[in-house]
Amino acid sequence: MAFTSFVGIDVSKLTIDAALYVSATDPSLHQQFENRPSGFRKLLAWVHQRGGPTGLLFCLEHTGIYALPLCCFFTQHKLSYSLQSALHVKRSMGIQRAKNDKADAVMLARFAYLYRDEIKISQLPSKTLLKIQHLLAYRQRLVKNKVALEVAANELASFVDKEFSTSIIRDSQKHVVQLMASVRLVDKQLQAVIAEDPVVQKTYQLATSVTGIGLQTAAYLLVHTHCFKSFENWRQLACFAGTAPFDYTSGSSVRGRSRLSKIGDMKLKSLLSSGATSAIQSPNEFSVYYNRKLAEGKPKLVALNGVRNKLISRVFAVVQRGTPYVKIQSYTLPVAAC
Repeated sequence: MAFTSFVGIDVSKLTIDAALYVSATDPSLHQQFENRPSGFRKLLAWVHQRGGPTGLLFCLEHTGIYALPLCCFFTQHKLSYSLQSALHVKRSMGIQRAKNDKADAVMLARFAYLYRDEIKISQLPSKTLLKIQHLLAYRQRLVKNKVALEVAANELASFVDKEFSTSIIRDSQKHVVQLMASVRLVDKQLQAVIAEDPVVQKTYQLATSVTGIGLQTAAYLLVHTHCFKSFENWRQLACFAGTAPFDYTSGSSVRGRSRLSKIGDMKLKSLLSSGATSAIQSPNEFSVYYNRKLAEGKPKLVALNGVRNKLISRVFAVVQRGTPYVKIQSYTLPVAAC
């Protein structure tokens, strides 16, 4: 579809700032609305009065639950919209001196105009994936609070008089036990929600058939890949996770080693690290690969990153193939002694 009008929207908790951008020669128009259904309807009426209902593209940043009602409104009215990373937009638009809601809305509208031939249209995830996303976020908050209590209690025991710190430590331990019970409950809810959708459940079963992929990693992959529909191949997913190495060269003088980019989903990278560490504990293709890289003189972190990428490729392969993971080592014939 050829887009002719572009609306950048800066979303906050109470309001949304909209900027209408048609071309570089026409001045952009700005208006603020309430972040609620009545405000969305006024936004649509305002845009139609100035830009027309056809060839319209809305562009907004990921702002979590603040943008969710607006995305639902766009989906209900069959309007094209694109959710963009704030970092991507910021680094694509050059030097920006002003920082306010209006300037951000204009920047988003201009971004959509400049990249109109490359921009990808977003789609609202299914209700099941949204539920999984909220449960994962809640679980992460629970674990964060648990770790904070444990660390504080250990430090208190090390540096403060025991008679004074005992009561605080005991009370902290009670809260830690409660938090762990809540974490286990969330895990059960995750499994129940996944079972509600046959497609999601099938994809989850395929992903967890790979050695090292558990509930948390599989659920996180389901949410952030839209059931593996947002990425064309595993290399794109590795780039998103921050595990893909990139060259570091320039001309004839700069010949650096390949390195990982700091731009990536750190949570997914952490989950994959845990999965890779678990996968190499038993005899399988991952442990064989890891030990071979160590024998070649590769650092442990480099070898482990190779295992992370193997996990991503295997999960992507089994989902695309539609059949569970096959443990290659189980079907490898032993080599006869000479």
